[in-house]
Amino acid sequence: MWNNTSTVLLGILLSAIPSAGTVWGNSFSFGAHTVLVYGSDSGDQKSQLVFRLARYHPDVFMEWESRVHQGTLHLFEEAVGKGKKFTLTHLFDAGVDIESKDVMTVWISKWMYDELTNEGSVKIKSNRLPLTMRVEGKDVHTLALNRRELELPVLRLKDSRGGSWAFHEDRDNPVLMEYVLGHYRLYLKSVSTSRKSLRWIRKLPPVK
Repeated sequence: MWNNTSTVLLGILLSAIPSAGTVWGNSFSFGAHTVLVYGSDSGDQKSQLVFRLARYHPDVFMEWESRVHQGTLHLFEEAVGKGKKFTLTHLFDAGVDIESKDVMTVWISKWMYDELTNEGSVKIKSNRLPLTMRVEGKDVHTLALNRRELELPVLRLKDSRGGSWAFHEDRDNPVLMEYVLGHYRLYLKSVSTSRKSLRWIRKLPPVK
């Protein structure tokens, strides 16, 4: 249920959200120093991947860190707005600062989101190969936001390779909530904010 007295600071932007329940619309916003923690399960193997945002929009600049590797990633404004390519792997080179002009990761582009919501499907390239995503319906995804359990609206998708996806139902923040293929599952399990979240980014690059 909505609690009008409860607010959560999420990066630079702030929105009133409930202490429990479902958040609709644009109330789940990201800003600098937002930290996203993804869990992954593959049989008995479990791991996590952490993203720390230095800037979110008009481009995206962030740190990423796994258990043994780390790097930085810069998604250009063109990719964020009009990108027609998506990957979960090819932009993550250990110890390397990667720039992407047309490939998205973690978020789908605004163009992809518009195609899905207006047409019900989108044809893209994923890891350099054609991929079609189709909307299966709407659902909610549960995660921890600053240690409080929260349900967020998502679009559930199926792809032409047998994968299942869930993206936040918000054109301004269509972040990946879950991906499942066979016995593998990647999911956003927590989001938090901290004024000192960045570990090695000291200076922001120009918006590209």
